[in-house]
Amino acid sequence: MISLGASIELPWPPRALSPNGRGHWGKKHRATRIAKDYAFWATKEAKIGFAAGDVPILISLVFHPKDGNLPDEDNAVASMKASLDGIALALGVNDSFFRLAKPVIGAPVKGGKVVVTIG
Repeated sequence: MISLGASIELPWPPRALSPNGRGHWGKKHRATRIAKDYAFWATKEAKIGFAAGDVPILISLVFHPKDGNLPDEDNAVASMKASLDGIALALGVNDSFFRLAKPVIGAPVKGGKVVVTIG
């Protein structure tokens, strides 16, 4: 069973995961692995459970940038692909069941973060 409204906090995605990033493939590969693993373990640590089934899972993303430099929404969501894969892996579901709510750009916080609400 899913804990409705369960949230996890993830670090701000590194520039290497941005669709506009043009860095070395190795740097992107490492950043992808780190983001996926972090999201997997954050989901497990939050003890978010899910009863498997063919039901959509609502995912809400609130982006809190590092400073007042606001990201555009589509690139912000795209940079979270590896993290969403990690969450799906932790829940034991295919990420094709995820339904993303309109992303929200929140207030800046030191270091930046993304709050992901599942369910």
